[in-house]
Amino acid sequence: MVNWHDVTGTISGDCPWNDDLLFAELVTKKLEIPLKTVDFSDEYRKRIVDYMFSEYEKGRTPNPDVLCNREVKFDLFLKAALQEGADYIATGHYCRKNELHTRNGNVYQLLAGVDTAKDQSYFLCQLSHPSFRKRCSYRQSEKKRSARNCP
Repeated sequence: MVNWHDVTGTISGDCPWNDDLLFAELVTKKLEIPLKTVDFSDEYRKRIVDYMFSEYEKGRTPNPDVLCNREVKFDLFLKAALQEGADYIATGHYCRKNELHTRNGNVYQLLAGVDTAKDQSYFLCQLSHPSFRKRCSYRQSEKKRSARNCP
């Protein structure tokens, strides 16, 4: 997923998406799976950057990370991934998801990570229920340090 091309005013290495792409290429080559990229830079500018500056002009402090998760990762990117046949998307956010079985269907809860010092559930707080149920976590019940050591 590419969200930004404009490097005007950035310090070299400030937004290393080229490095991220190279890393993704190495991983997909090792796993012998195809890599597909999608460019959401226009939508990102409209939904995140323009909103952020509008809020600053009004004297408010927006949280572009929370907004990006709701508007880009779990809307545009999720839809693109599902169109490609994905069942879920995985993010690097450290938090937990709980599934409750009710008479009216399953309900998914966003929970803080086990290691509260590393918890990132706040960044997913504005996700819709349908979007959140399509997010998977790897070893979400463990401390973040041990999750990083997984194969």
